[in-house]
Amino acid sequence: MTSSRRFRMIVLATPKEDSTLTALTDGVTGWGAIAGSVLPKFGGVAILEAESPEKIVEIFQDEEYLRVVAPDEGKFCDRTGLYILAGYYVTVFEA
Repeated sequence: MTSSRRFRMIVLATPKEDSTLTALTDGVTGWGAIAGSVLPKFGGVAILEAESPEKIVEIFQDEEYLRVVAPDEGKFCDRTGLYILAGYYVTVFEA
């Protein structure tokens, strides 16, 4: 049996109010309507996996991320509306 332990962070992002994505999701009800609940307005998801939480933090401190990605994020999502789920997970394989 083999197993590996890794850290996973899932980020659900809400779109900016003035974005095209917000206009597209306004009328969407889908499964939320069937279940009798409101559909969350997430405009995107990012799944980051690494050996540890510290390795993920390194990504956000990287010079290229800060120079290229971070300034562009504000055009697409509202950082105050991020939902983050994080924790370790283990994958086990039996041969």
